[in-house]
Amino acid sequence: MQTSNQAMGIGYIKREPDSPFLPVRTRSTIANVLIGITGTPALPAKIELAIDLHHRHGAAITGISIIDMARLDPSSPVPIGAISYAKQMRDRRFSVSKARALAALERFSEGCRAADVPADVRLIEDEPVDVIADQAHFSDLIVLPVDGWFTYGLISQVETRLSEVLLRGAGPILAIGENYSRSDDVVVGLDGSLAASNAFKNYIRMGLWSRATVHLVHTVEDGWADREAAVSSMMDEALAYAQRFGRRAVAHVMAGSTEDAFRSIIQETGAKAAVLGSDRRRLFADKRLTTLTKKLIRDNGMSVLIAA
Repeated sequence: MQTSNQAMGIGYIKREPDSPFLPVRTRSTIANVLIGITGTPALPAKIELAIDLHHRHGAAITGISIIDMARLDPSSPVPIGAISYAKQMRDRRFSVSKARALAALERFSEGCRAADVPADVRLIEDEPVDVIADQAHFSDLIVLPVDGWFTYGLISQVETRLSEVLLRGAGPILAIGENYSRSDDVVVGLDGSLAASNAFKNYIRMGLWSRATVHLVHTVEDGWADREAAVSSMMDEALAYAQRFGRRAVAHVMAGSTEDAFRSIIQETGAKAAVLGSDRRRLFADKRLTTLTKKLIRDNGMSVLIAA
């Protein structure tokens, strides 16, 4: 394994494989995709993504729009004289939400149909996290519109609710913003945890963005001398794993925070996709995962795959 651009101590180490590996004989595919539909500016991106996933993987597409009845019908006390008015307002909110959801589903269905992509669309009235967890049982990929459910007020407390979805075991989740584009480079975080390694392996086996170069990123803030051998071994094994699936991969070991390292590699490569690992046992104690996801989508226009 060759090392280049190595600074004293730990500045920035970039590694690439120097020997071939035998490829695996078969590759897994994405069979079923669940896409959250909201009437937001990201709808064209979701249509484009659905078409891409169907054409590349033969994936069956299901689009769901969720009306959170509890959110539309707050439980705050209402004066006796205002009960009728409150009911009218609740009914109006429900009617408007339902009309918008149906219109978004129809636009999604029409967009897929125009590209000769069959899509099953569903409108569900229930608690969003429960719906996603229930629908996730036989979905290989769940696409959640961060600009819709997690930004436009349809679901409150963004980080907590996204963590709840992951905590329920739903995933992998592909979080997208208003734009989606196939990326020639994908940034993958490897922090040494089993969760991150599993996310990387799941991503490789899925075959998502299969023609993109994989950039494996590990950051070191201190103690490099004690960790150099272990980190080098981990990155070598990850490079070999990617190669067995016919993927080109590059390992980057950098000083500093994960966010700063991601920003640097994104600027260097122009990557529009990232892969992050979720450890369900730590999600509520550590919101860095969902916070980083939002920043990558909002600040860099990226798509982020979150896998356990």
